[in-house]
Amino acid sequence: MQAFLVGCRLSSAVMLGVALEYSLDALYDIISKNSKYSWHFHTVLTQQTMFGKFNKFKQKLNVKKQDLPKDLKKDLEINLDMIISMLRNYRNESDHPYEKVLSREQCYVTLQLFIPCCKKIYELLEFFKQ
Repeated sequence: MQAFLVGCRLSSAVMLGVALEYSLDALYDIISKNSKYSWHFHTVLTQQTMFGKFNKFKQKLNVKKQDLPKDLKKDLEINLDMIISMLRNYRNESDHPYEKVLSREQCYVTLQLFIPCCKKIYELLEFFKQ
């Protein structure tokens, strides 16, 4: 947020991507330590990229979706799939600033959308921690 406020949009987008990756890695780490679900999600950690891990996680989560509480399932696809895809795209665009400069509005939107996305990630983390 501080980078955004001082006009460093590229830095803001890259740091937001790093924060997203950190949050997802924390979720995968908790799942890998949970004996009830670790066997099901074990292939997630074999993926090399954030996007590869997330795609494998989505695939495995869809199979176990019936185990999730109703409130956790609500807006799961919106808060994870769409937002992570958008944040990933903006972060990747920021890695190549000579091609396209992120607008202030795009940066602001990503900051706003990161909140419900991260909240859903940590709700999943708490579920899998139990």
